[in-house]
Amino acid sequence: MYFLWDLQINSCGYHKQSEDKHMDLRIMEQFCLQEIPLSDRCCFLHRMLHFYMGKVLNRYISQNLKHNKSIRDIGNSFYSLSEELNPCHSRKMCSCQDQTSAKLETIEDNFNKLDHTSAAGKALGELDILLDWMEKQY
Repeated sequence: MYFLWDLQINSCGYHKQSEDKHMDLRIMEQFCLQEIPLSDRCCFLHRMLHFYMGKVLNRYISQNLKHNKSIRDIGNSFYSLSEELNPCHSRKMCSCQDQTSAKLETIEDNFNKLDHTSAAGKALGELDILLDWMEKQY
């Protein structure tokens, strides 16, 4: 399933990465995700899905209709995953420790350093990092 997302996002991600004027800034670092404790994975994923749905996918607009369809498909898939995590999250069985919360705040801080359009494109280009992590963890 994630392989299909990866194929869909590659055309958008590589396109946006080639237009990236902020190569010195990373929104999400791969090594950060490797250090998420097992007990925080549900919380981290829930918050990252909401971050992507709320700040990235709904702000990205491409001139290419195929890219926009792929973005909508990814958003719908993220929404479905988020709904599956909601019962755990709403019963507070899914909370993040301070270290993981700090990583999430760093991701949001890095996103907020750029204008919304540039930040959405950059985060979309880095989506493969999250998808790879999801594939390995789940």
